[in-house]
Amino acid sequence: MLICKNCDTEAKENDLVCGTCNYPVRGNEKEQAKFIAKQVTEKADVETAFQRLKHARNALFVLGAYFAVVTWFTGSDIIGMTIGYFIALVFVVFGVLTLKMPKMAMLVPLCLILVKEIIHLFVSPETFLDGIGLRYAIPAILAVGFYSVRKAELILSNNTYLASQLGYSKVR
Repeated sequence: MLICKNCDTEAKENDLVCGTCNYPVRGNEKEQAKFIAKQVTEKADVETAFQRLKHARNALFVLGAYFAVVTWFTGSDIIGMTIGYFIALVFVVFGVLTLKMPKMAMLVPLCLILVKEIIHLFVSPETFLDGIGLRYAIPAILAVGFYSVRKAELILSNNTYLASQLGYSKVR
């Protein structure tokens, strides 16, 4: 019996790769080292992606809080305040949803922000570039988070052993 060096399970004598993790039990040292390096890289990529997801989630909460505070201090009529609080609530809800549906929870607010900016460009083009750094930091964080989660889902769907090791039994 062969013991897999990656997951410590027994492999059958005629198996070329481990049935659990696809480690090349009969491969040469170079193939085995390449497999381990790929596992380490993919694990780091997934952990980085979920760290970026946390940043995107925090950005949504900050955006929701920002809209609530601005509405509180600048809202004079009930319609404006209702719209402001509704927008704040939308961003907070999407922040909560990042745990259940991360791609959708980042894509929808990103699209809302982009639509808002396009409308702002047509309504007030002279002030479009004011505060550009802060104004585009949140969409950039959401876009990076969305891309990272997509990449992590692809890795985890192709590497079920890594998904099980990291505790992601169901990959969407």
